[in-house]
Amino acid sequence: NHFRRFSSMLRTSRVEELLPDEGYIAEVVLIVTSLGAKRQQHMASRRAADLLEIKRCHYKVIDVNKDTGPNTDAEKACLVALKDGGKLKAPEDSGDAETADAFHLPQVFIDGHNMGDDTDLQNLEDDGLLTDILTRNKCPSCDKAEQRTEATCACGNLRELLAGLQSLQDQYEYVCMGDDEEDMETRFLWGAGRTLEAQQE
Repeated sequence: NHFRRFSSMLRTSRVEELLPDEGYIAEVVLIVTSLGAKRQQHMASRRAADLLEIKRCHYKVIDVNKDTGPNTDAEKACLVALKDGGKLKAPEDSGDAETADAFHLPQVFIDGHNMGDDTDLQNLEDDGLLTDILTRNKCPSCDKAEQRTEATCACGNLRELLAGLQSLQDQYEYVCMGDDEEDMETRFLWGAGRTLEAQQE
């Protein structure tokens, strides 16, 4: 039973250090590739995930690697909706985003707003803005400083992309899948863990 194993493992400081900070209540969705052959995009995806993990921020993943994802109808529908709505950024040299291969990767969405790529995410952190956005104390779209509990703002530009999916509870259960602490330390514990690390195994 995953929940029983998780309860036992929670007694160790190692797990407590790795669990996401529940203060970060904004929905973070990373559109990434786990395809190692696309080295530049793969490493950029890894950097975005690394930054969020260092902050202990829970995030959700849509992997555009055709061999491993998107894995659910909801993820596929999300990509289609983002593409049809013109929300996906294309590489500077392509001019469009008609196919998954044409997406600029990674792309980071916070409460449905496209924040850019790994470099843009790092810039937000360096400027001291990322924490307020992740805690919903600042709107990622209009920059209004106001405490929010939902993915809504007066600007009307926010919404959750994968509401109810890839939840914190899902990630807690994933932590429990390791048989011992050594195995657990090799896992990517939340978000892209099941996607990006699988490419390396």
